[in-house]
Amino acid sequence: MFTLPIGVYFGTIDAVFNGESLYSAICAVVAANVVLIAYVIVAFMEDQGDAPSVAAPAKVVETKKDK
Repeated sequence: MFTLPIGVYFGTIDAVFNGESLYSAICAVVAANVVLIAYVIVAFMEDQGDAPSVAAPAKVVETKKDK
């Protein structure tokens, strides 16, 4: 995940923008923000999976004394 912005910078500096480092840096910043947003979304989704279900009613266990 941390290599994506670096790869975008060096990949676009010569191939897309012909040596213009400002535009390549802007693309790297956008890629870093995309990685950060993806990390936050995955963290929220993982946190929601750990929550117990509220809709399931508790079972009543009948013991021999109750009979």
